[in-house]
Amino acid sequence: MKKFGFILLFTYSFWAQAQNSVSIRFEPIYNQFRLEPNLIYPNLVDSIQFQELKFYIGHVQLYNDDSLVAIATHSHYLIDIHQNQTITLSIPNQASFNQLRFQLGVDSITSVSGALEGDLDPSLGMYWTWQSGYIHSKIEATVFGSNRNKTQFTYHLGGYQFPYNSLQTIQLGLVQTETIKIDVDIAAFLEHEEVLKQSVIMSPKPASLVLSQIFAHSFKVSQK
Repeated sequence: MKKFGFILLFTYSFWAQAQNSVSIRFEPIYNQFRLEPNLIYPNLVDSIQFQELKFYIGHVQLYNDDSLVAIATHSHYLIDIHQNQTITLSIPNQASFNQLRFQLGVDSITSVSGALEGDLDPSLGMYWTWQSGYIHSKIEATVFGSNRNKTQFTYHLGGYQFPYNSLQTIQLGLVQTETIKIDVDIAAFLEHEEVLKQSVIMSPKPASLVLSQIFAHSFKVSQK
């Protein structure tokens, strides 16, 4: 009887823990297709292939109006199309939430904190120098034209120092659920007129700040 009671208690505890967690998945998409590395996606008169797509998500929080409900375990997560990454937040029992808040990029305090580990490890290829800090977003792709010409673009967006602090704060309203999927619309970003003016950005500068602001508008709560 005692053994049965222990199993029942363990099962309930596991169930309660599962009920009190929220999974958040960031899914880059291109024209409604899930974006995969090195696949070729059709466009209007050409096609496109992505070699790299990485971006930092930081300080993930759930709110109920203006009341903070839950904070992610880690300060920053590196979302990478070459990896599957899910962010899990534990929420208090019976807590309600209707907003998701997070930062796109790495904040200035973290940028000057010295050698860091995990998703912030400089060996992951998302760090410039101590003067420039972290690359907040990295997008590299090749466009194949109808005349068989190839055009490559490279966007390494970031910077933490004034006047090129590219950190973006994003707030999204949502309906409470145990799994939240955030679509990242890469096609909408690449088709923006300001983005079309640039083919290579490799350091903090005015264009990096502008494109970071545009990229922040690519994040939407999935309606599926």
